[in-house]
Amino acid sequence: MPSTSETRLYDDLLTSTWEARHGEVVDNITKSHVLLNELKEHGLKRKTGGATINIEVRYQLSTAVGSYSGLDTLDTAVQEGTTMAIFNWRQHYGTVSISGIDMAKNSGKEASIDLVGEKVKNAMAAIADDLTTQLHGDGTGNASKNLLGLQANVATAPATGTVGGVNRATNSWWRNRDNAALADAPATTAGTTSFAAKGKDYMNEMLILVGRGPGRKLPHLIYTTELLFRAYKREVEPHLRISNQRLAGLGFTNIQFEGVPVVHSEYATAGLIYFLNFDFLKLYILKKMFAMGKEIEPSDQDGITKKILTYGNLVVLESRKQGVLAGLVA
Repeated sequence: MPSTSETRLYDDLLTSTWEARHGEVVDNITKSHVLLNELKEHGLKRKTGGATINIEVRYQLSTAVGSYSGLDTLDTAVQEGTTMAIFNWRQHYGTVSISGIDMAKNSGKEASIDLVGEKVKNAMAAIADDLTTQLHGDGTGNASKNLLGLQANVATAPATGTVGGVNRATNSWWRNRDNAALADAPATTAGTTSFAAKGKDYMNEMLILVGRGPGRKLPHLIYTTELLFRAYKREVEPHLRISNQRLAGLGFTNIQFEGVPVVHSEYATAGLIYFLNFDFLKLYILKKMFAMGKEIEPSDQDGITKKILTYGNLVVLESRKQGVLAGLVA
């Protein structure tokens, strides 16, 4: 029986290691980043196919309802209360590569396993970092190849732009809640409104706004920067502070606000506090998240590479259930 080549050995090791640890890999990636973790926990949606992500959106209620008496004529007119938002799939990759010299130097079985394990951990960290960064952006990065992020789906200027093919300027029902929706709106310019003076008031009002209408009344998460989290913490310090134990158990420091966990991240956008309802904000995944592809052995390079691929996008289903406060400073 012919012996296994170093290339074949490492290809098999990469594949078997990734498959054996795939569940752990997904957990490690998401549990190191609170936004990814909560999307996986509450907002993950898998699709097995489809050229695009098509979301049926209800923008108004039927008017064919009401009281009547006897043989009154009933309104039977066709109602136009829904439309379709269409989102494109976006593609994300990571790679695990091993050079020929590393394969030769780490030819013993234990050494080979150690090398593969380190390569996989490195890829996990890089994928988590890049995906999390994209999920905070507006989707225009890398020539609009990046995933749509919070800045697109929950915008600080929601009366402008097009999301999912629907123009927010002409369709007010497709706008998330923002500063302008508040009765006493803070300016969006950074450095103009202190959290101590108005922060809790604004948070209370936003919580009411995003809870209007059918469906879940409270967001799953209030999400902000470390700086604004500390400002919030100072305001609630004299009072009883309750944490969400599930999030705390995962290592995410949080303090609940009216029953909603407030969390922070170094990736969060400066000056913003998001109110996110994952019943209506979904991370769509096509087939499989973090799927490992076939081995590549370039003809002009000494080594092998495996691709780790994800097809997906962050999609808003109902904008009015999402909110963002801007311009607050600690």
